[in-house]
Amino acid sequence: MTAEWPKGATIRGRGVLAVACRPGALDFATGERLNGDAIEQRHYHHIYPDALLKEADINSFLALNCALIADTTNMAIGRKDPLRYLKDRYEWTSETIVRDRLQSHLIPIRELANGGYEGLSEPEKNEKVKADFEAFLRARAELMLRAARQLAEGRQVSAGEL
Repeated sequence: MTAEWPKGATIRGRGVLAVACRPGALDFATGERLNGDAIEQRHYHHIYPDALLKEADINSFLALNCALIADTTNMAIGRKDPLRYLKDRYEWTSETIVRDRLQSHLIPIRELANGGYEGLSEPEKNEKVKADFEAFLRARAELMLRAARQLAEGRQVSAGEL
């Protein structure tokens, strides 16, 4: 839960990202699978937007808040809260495709699909963001732990089975 952003030199952060990418790590927009040829074109992406978390005084640079996606996808998402982004994606494609792409990064969809921050006072919004982000981190940490255990036992990791 405390491993820092994998772009830095932390082994824990890079280990978390390696486990997250093991099931195939499909790009959110294009569906392109992460592989040795495509990794250089991927960007580190804040799953919960950095700006949203900064407004609530929350550290966004955690490995559990990271996914490797295409640069163009990263720019298109921008500062959108996770719920807004998911709704936008559902308009472009099917819910099944969006779910599969997020699961390929071991991203817990139910916990990501929070939001509804519009219309809240600043303190209310900040408290909701903190609670939502904490629930997301805990759920993703549990998925990572299950995946890491399977890998340590020499088994393949399937996002759908986790």
